[in-house]
Amino acid sequence: MYKNSGHNGDIVYSSGFFAFLCIAVLMGAIAGAMSFCLSDRLPALTLSAMKGDKGALLLRSFGGTSLLLIAVGLSGLCPVGQPLAVIVLAYRGLGLGSVMTELYAGYGAKSAWLPAAAMLPGAVISSVALIIAAREAFAMSRVYLRYSLSIRQTQGAGESVKLYGAKLLMLEAAMALSACADVVMAYLLAKKL
Repeated sequence: MYKNSGHNGDIVYSSGFFAFLCIAVLMGAIAGAMSFCLSDRLPALTLSAMKGDKGALLLRSFGGTSLLLIAVGLSGLCPVGQPLAVIVLAYRGLGLGSVMTELYAGYGAKSAWLPAAAMLPGAVISSVALIIAAREAFAMSRVYLRYSLSIRQTQGAGESVKLYGAKLLMLEAAMALSACADVVMAYLLAKKL
């Protein structure tokens, strides 16, 4: 049965594995920063979104992070879905790195902290929630792999899926909190942006 048993030596719940998932986001962020620097994009897209309609910002932020959470969640329902979870984390980092570099390019070194401060709380909350979701997806995917390789019929798969779904719903609440943090910070810094 799928349990959150971090203290029994399970590698998925170890701090080293959590660090590996964090590094996936960080490597994506570095790639995103490099891709922005090598592109010909103008640094105005993110800034205009932060200055614009706060309701649209809330929906865009919540919708984007929710889609990523759904992708990670679906990877846990597949016996070999672990690579998808890591790819989604790297993709999240790619977007964050690109946006942060875009803000830095738009404001310069002296005042780039303003939009970064507006974006950072929501980015941290949603990234940590995605990392936790990826960890849970790895654990659930291992359960499905074990069930699919087992000759005998196993009971308890339904309970495992229910527990997994409940954890994902809690992480969806964290995504809503992240979107609210984006709106609140954009509102607080609206006059300075």
